[in-house]
Amino acid sequence: MRTLLIDNHSKLLSEVEKILDGEIVVKEWDALSPEDATSFDLIIISGATAFFPINGNEKRLFSEIDLVRHATAPIIGICYGCQIIARAFGGTVEKMELRHEGLTKIRVVLPDPIFEGRKEFTVFESHRFVIRDLPPIVAPLAESRHGIEMIKHKTLPIFGLQFHPEHEVNKNDGLIIFKNILKSLYGH
Repeated sequence: MRTLLIDNHSKLLSEVEKILDGEIVVKEWDALSPEDATSFDLIIISGATAFFPINGNEKRLFSEIDLVRHATAPIIGICYGCQIIARAFGGTVEKMELRHEGLTKIRVVLPDPIFEGRKEFTVFESHRFVIRDLPPIVAPLAESRHGIEMIKHKTLPIFGLQFHPEHEVNKNDGLIIFKNILKSLYGH
């Protein structure tokens, strides 16, 4: 499998690479080309470390947002990447009063086989923005007390995780959920 890993200046990028199989091509968020939308088997949009907010920067993020809208490969967005996906389809992202970092309980709001029957699970989060609203074409899968934590496009193979499945993998269920998404997309 050939994966495009979009780097939004994530300090956890090497940890994301460790949880992926096959060939991984890393590209900076501002070095994307239109061909990237059709040249890969999977696209992962990384989180971001002290990056600029999405709101008000949509023109600056045009290449990344456009890629989400036109990709032929499945997409998984992590943290900032999840927010990019939500925003690409018309969702709203808001700044939280306080930055949230650490283990968090998440509750399933829309059952999906990726949860393997779980009604809630623990994940690692590190963010200061939250998805508040989604357009009808994007479904919320899970929430925490902070807001929407997982999303899924209703007709395209696109998932967003507000949490970090690549971090502290032995202390939470994030990696299990991530791997279950891959199984749902590729059957292995």
